[in-house]
Amino acid sequence: MRVRAAAACAAGVLAAALLAGCGPGQASPGVPEPPDPGDVAPSNPQWDDESPLDAYLREVLGEFESDDAYADPLRAPAEEAVAACMAEAGFEYHPMLEEPSYVSGGWRDLPHTVEVAEEFGYGFSIEAEGRGNGTARWSVPNQEGQAERANREYKESLSPAARAEYERVLLGDPLAVLEEGYDEMTDGGCYTRSYAEISTLMWPTEFAAVIDAMGEIYAQVESDPRLVDAQRAWTLCMADAGYPDLTQLRDAQSFVDGLITRFLAENADRIDRTLAESEYDAIRASVPAELAELQAAERAVAVADATCREDSGYTRVEHEVTLEYEQDLVDRYRDELDAWVAQVRERQ
Repeated sequence: MRVRAAAACAAGVLAAALLAGCGPGQASPGVPEPPDPGDVAPSNPQWDDESPLDAYLREVLGEFESDDAYADPLRAPAEEAVAACMAEAGFEYHPMLEEPSYVSGGWRDLPHTVEVAEEFGYGFSIEAEGRGNGTARWSVPNQEGQAERANREYKESLSPAARAEYERVLLGDPLAVLEEGYDEMTDGGCYTRSYAEISTLMWPTEFAAVIDAMGEIYAQVESDPRLVDAQRAWTLCMADAGYPDLTQLRDAQSFVDGLITRFLAENADRIDRTLAESEYDAIRASVPAELAELQAAERAVAVADATCREDSGYTRVEHEVTLEYEQDLVDRYRDELDAWVAQVRERQ
């Protein structure tokens, strides 16, 4: 497990969707903000050496992990807590362990390798998760799961008054969120309180310093002179490959996003959304030649990006520098990490 994966664990509570259009409120006072998954150093699957943080993260987050490495680790314990909370109020609630249908299918970042880029590009306009699963930019809504259907049918069976009370108990008072001093741990409904409680278990307030330090690693790595030099080499390589305007790594994917935006604008009147259930399949059925041209352009950019990451040494340098900063974090916060592990073991 790398720092990115660990941070994603905490961010999952915000990604869990809103029931009936409502969702978690503001962060509770005193609960440390977990590292944002976009603000931590990414891992690269081609490296086998383990992050110095791995052993600790497996210990402190292991109880929240599932067999699916991409599953939201908060969901199972939080949904069980929601069900218990609703039962105390006299209502049925079936824990929704699957991704709700009102959340578009999630996307897994593809590794930046030439082999992957040649086949799938970035996965923005090309199906990389298998036929019928959409793309990163044209996702496919999930099907209604068994638990979600059971909850919907139960709610529909209630009288209007009971249904309103069900919503209030589950989601809390929607107007209370706007009030000064709102605390989701006390003022939120079963849904908000349960997810907040589990999130606090995952990221305890007493270890806020080390949690904050994890969130700072990405900025430290990105500004390291060794990576800055590798970034410059990547920029020169991309210019030689025919992309002189791409000066930052993020520019490559942004460029492809721009191609997709222009593609949709140019073909808006020709795309018949009634030809297929998913947006991607409708586009493929309506303008196959134009889509193929877009996909070829995406592959070309992604291949150049991946090639230049390797030729410039960026991928290797990023990995080595990240390990150094993670080792430094472990050395500085070893006592706190050991105490965190001990706390988790005692709870188990």
